[in-house]
Amino acid sequence: SIVLDLESRRLEFSGQEIVIGASANADCSFPGDQRLSDRHAILRNVTGRWLIEAQGDAAIRVGDGRPTKVAWLNPGDVIHLSEQGPRITFSPTQQSPEDSGPIRLANRGEARAADSSQFE
Repeated sequence: SIVLDLESRRLEFSGQEIVIGASANADCSFPGDQRLSDRHAILRNVTGRWLIEAQGDAAIRVGDGRPTKVAWLNPGDVIHLSEQGPRITFSPTQQSPEDSGPIRLANRGEARAADSSQFE
């Protein structure tokens, strides 16, 4: 599982893929945030490492890096979803050996987040 620290709350997710976006149907949702597309980015667990992939025309930035479409994530990385948009701090949790079975994807509605800041 992973923990995403948003500016206003902390969310924990189980699963191999987490959709981030403005849609109320996104796993990590920023409803009505005009800076984000409905499916702005997807976090994916790829053989034990997490990767973030921007969707459509969107670009993301990890830490002080350049805007990109795809980036590998390390614990503590700050993900910038847009230039002035929401920031998310990525924190994977440690899995114990008994947890190594199938991982359940968080149900939509289990975790939601709202960000009140606006684009300039």
